[in-house]
Amino acid sequence: MFKRPAPKKFSADELQNITQASAQQTGSMKVQRSYDPAYPVFEIPVNSKVLAYVPNHTITSPDGIVSLRMDKFAAHNCQSGRSYQKVRCTQGIVAPTLGLDGSCPLCDALPDVWDLVHKDYSSLVRSKGGNPDDEASRETYKNDYYAAKNNMAISQPQVYVTFPIVVIDCEVRDGMATSTPKKNPDGTITGTVMWYSCMYKTYEEKWLKALETAPETEDGQPLSPAGLWVVLDYTYPSKDGKHNKMDSARKLNVGYKAMDAGYNAWAQAFDNQTASWTPEKAMEVVVDNVLRDMSEQQELADSLMIGTRDKLAMYNLGVATQTQAPVGGVLGSASESLAAFGATEVPAQIAPPQGAPQAVPQQIPQTNPAGVPQTAVQMPTGVPQQMPQGVPQQMPQQMPQGAPQAVPQAVPQGIPQQMPQQMPTGAPQGAPQQMPQGVPMGFPNGMTGIST
Repeated sequence: MFKRPAPKKFSADELQNITQASAQQTGSMKVQRSYDPAYPVFEIPVNSKVLAYVPNHTITSPDGIVSLRMDKFAAHNCQSGRSYQKVRCTQGIVAPTLGLDGSCPLCDALPDVWDLVHKDYSSLVRSKGGNPDDEASRETYKNDYYAAKNNMAISQPQVYVTFPIVVIDCEVRDGMATSTPKKNPDGTITGTVMWYSCMYKTYEEKWLKALETAPETEDGQPLSPAGLWVVLDYTYPSKDGKHNKMDSARKLNVGYKAMDAGYNAWAQAFDNQTASWTPEKAMEVVVDNVLRDMSEQQELADSLMIGTRDKLAMYNLGVATQTQAPVGGVLGSASESLAAFGATEVPAQIAPPQGAPQAVPQQIPQTNPAGVPQTAVQMPTGVPQQMPQGVPQQMPQQMPQGAPQAVPQAVPQGIPQQMPQQMPTGAPQGAPQQMPQGVPMGFPNGMTGIST
């Protein structure tokens, strides 16, 4: 059982805040999107509509083009375990006070990330009997390629935009939110300022494209969403009646709505309220938009790449594995296993029999002593074909002193090709100092030549 925490005392206000916050808990983990609660980030609703006002803050480019004031930046989608987050890219940014020299440690790490993707893909394909280098099989194993890409610790940077919107409380009919503002008893409406972020591609294809059908303003057809009321429609039909945030985001339909003149005062009030919601503020408080200095960026890149580089090291050793099959292939022998780790096999050293001489002759004469037969005698019928248990399997490394220096030119049929490594129990430990002249090298009929 866990140790009981020390009793706490709270003020009345603190207790009320804790009670209210506890009542709103859902039991699910919520990803932090802003470092400052006063500057919240818009969350995509599931299968719902949202009416919002886009504050009228614009910038004019040197060539005279007017556009919405926003923080436009490149970011890497990163993952660590089951956590996902965007990290602002520093490529091309030079800021000496931050140590930024135009490079990006996350971009520099991408070659290793892609190297692991290709190795994981090759491993998956080989485990299914395919050839990852065969272009014709790419379509067959494309899902395996996507699976390998899904594990990328750092992705290629993509361009995003962030700007403020004012989300308006609207009426609900039949359980679905509408785009009609909800009037309070005093006739006012309620709007909550939030940061809105999306990919720049989405902004171009949906937000800017929808301007073609937007209601005209006093200045004619609008060139940006600034100062417009917008309906963000995240609804979509589902065959099984189930909806989720990802599909809602994909099905987003952007449309601009003409409002009565009575809402102009509210628009002006929202413009004043969001004057401090600048791109610089987004870089300060929005988690995905924060700009890191070089040391912070490098530290983050190193921590994200730990798993990738460890796995690449295993692949390079030839021992990385997937759950489906061995990645490095099947090693055929102990020598191959040792070689996979860069080691080499060391031959075992066999000690000579006890009592055997230690000196090794430098050269063996090619002639036999006088009287020694030149050919060996055939083994008689009935002689055992195998050496008895315990008899050494290898010739001693040194010749006994005084032993004949010549070797028979042919080995008798049935005689083992190797001498024992160990002398049998009871056998004399010393070798004869000299062989008598004229003694034949074979054995008489009926004898094995082994004393037991």
